Amino acid sequence: MKKVGAVLLAGALAFGGCSSTKTVDNNELKGREFILVQKNKKQNITLGFNEDNYYGFSGVNNYFGKYSTSNKGIKFDKMGVTFMAGPVKELDEEKEYLQKLGEVTKYVLENNKLILEMKTGERLEYIENRV
Repeated sequence: MKKVGAVLLAGALAFGGCSSTKTVDNNELKGREFILVQKNKKQNITLGFNEDNYYGFSGVNNYFGKYSTSNKGIKFDKMGVTFMAGPVKELDEEKEYLQKLGEVTKYVLENNKLILEMKTGERLEYIENRV
């Protein structure tokens, strides 16, 4: 009986040591793509999510990187961007969008609508792209 108790205690300690204080719930966003709906632009600004990667089109260039979520908080890690030429106005708008994306701290997902919020309270609003 002592051996069974020792095995159960060892198992509990082993599995307890594997727990993490960081809760990642990327599954809610995984496999989904969204289109920015706040501005009427010729280009469709998009944002998509894989397992732990994000990607999209920002008006002239494509962008990508890693992301993580926890308790409706979201963090977009360092971003990679292609380097295509384009009209100055569109490049300026793209730069502004990418900067805002880097400042996002929270997200809300309601049906097919994604809202990203910055510390300032400013929001980026998207609708799901169901192709």
